[in-house]
Amino acid sequence: MASLSEYRVTIRDAAGKITRRQIVASSVQQAKKRASTFLARGSTIKTIEKKINYEYRVRQGDRIIDGSQNAYSKEEVVTGAAASRVPDQIYP
Repeated sequence: MASLSEYRVTIRDAAGKITRRQIVASSVQQAKKRASTFLARGSTIKTIEKKINYEYRVRQGDRIIDGSQNAYSKEEVVTGAAASRVPDQIYP
């Protein structure tokens, strides 16, 4: 059995409203299949993003802090846990 990963699915409904859902699945195809159960008439799947582990390095004064964070994108790492340490610079 394949390991399960977390996916974020962005759905646009018939009125143009965007919604996001988190789905746990073994592959992108399985996530798409599960997301289709949430679709109403006229809705479409815009994106499917997989959550992955990012390593980062934070410089705070003369100290360097290494860490890791699970996120969907590099931008989430920069604005997430790494930024909560009030760093001078972040290197994802």
